[in-house]
Amino acid sequence: MSFMVAGGFYVWAFVAEFLLPAPGFGEGLLQYVASNRSSYVASYALFTAANSLSIVGVVGIYAATRALDRSYAMLGAGTLIIGLMATLFSSTAPALIALSDGFSAASSDAERQAFTTAAGP
Repeated sequence: MSFMVAGGFYVWAFVAEFLLPAPGFGEGLLQYVASNRSSYVASYALFTAANSLSIVGVVGIYAATRALDRSYAMLGAGTLIIGLMATLFSSTAPALIALSDGFSAASSDAERQAFTTAAGP
């Protein structure tokens, strides 16, 4: 059940990403995040919820397959959980939201350049 709900979240998150694609890096990205903050936060929340529900689903897969072969079930579930956790923790969305807030509030070109450099690749 959690995979079905996670799948729905993934679909809506990808739809949000497709409808409002973010530009590359730097100043354009920070301006985009500042102007589309609610949709950017919603897309990040949908991806986070989908990944979290997928982890719950992986635990269910382990419970269902451990009767067949306990070591393969543990290896598969462990690999999936590590991959999903790496995906969760590698997101730059929270940092970009904070940088775009600082960029919007910056009063000088030097401050804006510092935020733009921080948001670079």
